[in-house]
Amino acid sequence: MKPKILMVIPYLGFGGAQKVFCNLSKELSRNYKIIECGFNEKDGYAYPSGNELIYLNVHGSTSYSGKLLNFIMRCIRLRRIKRKLQPIVTISHLEGADYINVLSGNTGKRVLCVHGTKNHDGKIRGILGIFRKKLFIPFLYNRADKIVTVSTEIKRELCKDYNLEQTKIEVIYNWFNQSEINSLANEPIEDEHRSLFDRKCIILSGRFDIQKNFVLFLKVVKEVLSNTNCRFIFLGDGTLRNEMIANARKLELSYFSEWGSNVPFRDASVIFLGYRSNPYKFLKNAHLFVLPSNWEGFPLALGEAMCCGLPVISSDCPTGPSEMLAKVNGLPVSESPLYAKYGVLMPLLKDDSSSVALWSKEILLFINNDELLKKYSEASKQRMNCYDKDKIIEQWENLIKGLSS
Repeated sequence: MKPKILMVIPYLGFGGAQKVFCNLSKELSRNYKIIECGFNEKDGYAYPSGNELIYLNVHGSTSYSGKLLNFIMRCIRLRRIKRKLQPIVTISHLEGADYINVLSGNTGKRVLCVHGTKNHDGKIRGILGIFRKKLFIPFLYNRADKIVTVSTEIKRELCKDYNLEQTKIEVIYNWFNQSEINSLANEPIEDEHRSLFDRKCIILSGRFDIQKNFVLFLKVVKEVLSNTNCRFIFLGDGTLRNEMIANARKLELSYFSEWGSNVPFRDASVIFLGYRSNPYKFLKNAHLFVLPSNWEGFPLALGEAMCCGLPVISSDCPTGPSEMLAKVNGLPVSESPLYAKYGVLMPLLKDDSSSVALWSKEILLFINNDELLKKYSEASKQRMNCYDKDKIIEQWENLIKGLSS
């Protein structure tokens, strides 16, 4: 029988970490018996891997006492699962799963996957945020057998600011299955969507969430559309959906959405398409990809756009984009765009007129310059050869073998 690996994640719905979780689960299943574990069945299962799936079924709470009780229950239930399954390794993704992986006993080795920055994560705040940064992360993460980060900057942050042991941390980038993405990208666009590309298109992809900064980016959209006849497409959905629509209405944008619109599809300059099972065919037919995020880890959406040959403009947010676009120094872009080898890095988008104007100017420069678009399209495809799936899976398998030997 194949050795067992248990993989744990809080939420199995749509998201970059969830997609990485699924991809890793599928690839490791060639040599291991993989059992996936989520916190709650009602949260959905966006990326089925075909592997066995179990749930802790301990639901969330809004009160501190409820959170503590649920946390203890999750530790107890995961401990029981580990004892029953006897996995050689338990790999957890995202912080909530990391904590219970460490505290649920040492049946097998414990590997924690860190997908994003801790210092700059706008969701780590308040009293609980202080405990997470000052106590939980420094104390619990050092009890793991191995920590995997998706960027070197995250590793540097964990060592410097959280006193984690450098020898315990290994950087393993997310990979991109270029042949699979190419195959999906070449699928034909449905008749109802062909008219989307009757003018130049700028595309964004991701959750409607404060991390992605899409609500504020609509001000940039307004500025760009007042100066050129192009179209913006947003792929994704999330908790800020209603705020996105309300802001589009407030800015008097001509938009169409899957959830109700103010103009017909063909006449809209802004399209909210929701989640798509195959986003790649939309990416391939667009002209420019933009990532205005406030923070990241190692953004899949950016890499997928580059796999599809899109030139990219990204905020120089912590962490990930600067490593992917090969910035030559370690300092963040502060005042002006940086034309890196594989894409353009921008200062973080702020809610002020000068920042909005800077982003708008750069997008207009790109979308109206076919030579620049072609240059960075080729650069994107060249860069993605560095994130070869086989090499990265080999890193994972060597890590597991090293722990289980």
